[in-house]
Amino acid sequence: MRQASVTVFVSVMTAEVLLGWLLITYLAGLQQSDVRKAAECLETLAQGDVHSAQEYRFGDPLLQDSLRGLSDNLANLMAIVSQSLEKVQQACRNLSELARGANASAGQIGHLMKKIAEGASLQTELVEQTSGLIQDMARSIQRASVSAEDAARSSREAASVAQSGSRIAGQAVEEMRGVFEGVERYAQRVVEFGEKTKEISAIVRVITDVAQQTHLLAINATIEAARAGDAGRGFAVVAEEIRQLAENTSRSADRINKIVEEITTGSTEAVEAVRASSQRLDQGRQHLSAIMDALNDIVASVTSGSDRVQIISRLAREQIAGAQQSVEAIQNISAVASRNAAATNDISNAVSEQSRLLLDVTRHVEQIEQQARLLQQRIAAKGDHQGDG
Repeated sequence: MRQASVTVFVSVMTAEVLLGWLLITYLAGLQQSDVRKAAECLETLAQGDVHSAQEYRFGDPLLQDSLRGLSDNLANLMAIVSQSLEKVQQACRNLSELARGANASAGQIGHLMKKIAEGASLQTELVEQTSGLIQDMARSIQRASVSAEDAARSSREAASVAQSGSRIAGQAVEEMRGVFEGVERYAQRVVEFGEKTKEISAIVRVITDVAQQTHLLAINATIEAARAGDAGRGFAVVAEEIRQLAENTSRSADRINKIVEEITTGSTEAVEAVRASSQRLDQGRQHLSAIMDALNDIVASVTSGSDRVQIISRLAREQIAGAQQSVEAIQNISAVASRNAAATNDISNAVSEQSRLLLDVTRHVEQIEQQARLLQQRIAAKGDHQGDG
């Protein structure tokens, strides 16, 4: 900007000088005094003393008007250049302030980017550590999944064995129920046999009573036959036979009665034994029912445990998939963090370079401002000198 202003100023001055030489050519035909005054006026204008140049008086009105217009134009041009230089200085000051502010902001940004770069590096390290931990967790979950699969397989086998045992136990219970029913039927028959034995004993008692009465009747008949003498001898023989038959019947009835008593005693013992067996069978049935309930509970527990283990195995597989996805996500985050760290370093370097360039711009702007100020001071000094003159 400084170079451009000086170039404009020099160009204008050169144009004025050329115009002056044209005037000199014009003045060649004028008076010698006007030519000398015109040369002095042009020299005064070349030195920038506009006011002094305006003090010259010429005999030729055209020359007077031309030099007066030249001095006025030069004065206006110097005023415009002075104003432009003032604007240039103000723009340079503003630009310098902006450059300083931008430099300060760039410094702050560089400091922040440095911290961000350090944080990105730390983030990368933490992400790598987290990735290692998640990978270890994934391996642990993998081992847990294998154990869960083994447990699920064992649980399924245990459930199958328990169900088979339950079926076998059910068959055994059904067979025992058949045995219990057979024993109960046998006990019922023993009881019925005891009742029949009692009936036999009652019949034997009737037979014994009849035999005793027959024996008494035979004795009475023998007595009556003895009283009858020879006429009753045949009847006496029959009565004797009847008495002996009655005695034999009575003895047979006694033996039958003894046998019946023995049978009754054995039957009673058998009935008591059967009843005791029935009680034990009832207890056994209750125990079998309890065993069946326990087996059913075991089957239900094993089945439930197998289902839960299978659920755990499924959850373990899902956790493995989730852990693998987490590992992939962490790896992606690690890659992004690494790229962010590299980009942050690049930005920090770019900010440092920008800060250096801003310092150079500030230095050049200050130099332009200084040159413009010096030029304005020179123009102002010319104006002050003219005012004093």
